[in-house]
Amino acid sequence: MKHVAKPLVVLLVGFWHVQAQSTTSAAKFEVASIKPTKECVGGNPRNTPGRLSLNCYNLENLISTAYGRFANGRLNPIWAVPKVEGGPSWTRSIGYDIEAKAQNGASRALMRGPMLQALLEDRFKLKVHREILLDVMGKPLPLQMCPRFLRPFRKNSG
Repeated sequence: MKHVAKPLVVLLVGFWHVQAQSTTSAAKFEVASIKPTKECVGGNPRNTPGRLSLNCYNLENLISTAYGRFANGRLNPIWAVPKVEGGPSWTRSIGYDIEAKAQNGASRALMRGPMLQALLEDRFKLKVHREILLDVMGKPLPLQMCPRFLRPFRKNSG
């Protein structure tokens, strides 16, 4: 009997200061390897132009990175990153090591955003549903009106 992979569906809930671009027109990695981590030793991502190396990232962190922190191919503020909800428990418990090579020396932000989105959608059959919090009239809810537990962390500027 052949195993058929079911799509993994997650929900991103946020205020969408960050606009994620569609990955259909995004650049893709030339070569990429995703393997479950044997031993998490931590450490920061190692990036050189055209190469991406992420160690011991669980799928929820990868989704948050690709669709929030670097969603549009540039570094976005941490308070603008939407919350990832749904998905099975293994998305938070199993770490992965990613080694990928891009053509033409792609930037760090492009590799960790749109290119990583395309890779996750391809390898994990990831489907993302975005939701914006709305008021009773159906308009996007201003940040200051959101319940405190739903607000993203925002550092005071003064």
